[in-house]
Amino acid sequence: LGLKLLAEGPRASNTVTSVVVPEGIDAAKLLSILRTERQTVLAGGQGPLAGKIVRIGHLGYVDREDVKAAIEALASVLKQLGFQKPAAAKA
Repeated sequence: LGLKLLAEGPRASNTVTSVVVPEGIDAAKLLSILRTERQTVLAGGQGPLAGKIVRIGHLGYVDREDVKAAIEALASVLKQLGFQKPAAAKA
């Protein structure tokens, strides 16, 4: 999607992926639309990261299709809110 991850490599969690919300996108609105229109629940950031990241949980009974559906919903709502993927991410 061309989004920046909050943590990568050895610092990344294997239970949650945190994605930096693109500039110009309201994180609260993004999460609300995901929940109400796409039936997809992602978490926002906490403390100093509130409004700056969204968290995609993948702990427990989550399969590849669940993760794919979450990413597709995220991509769709980001586009709805005016986000355009960087050219390098379109391939």
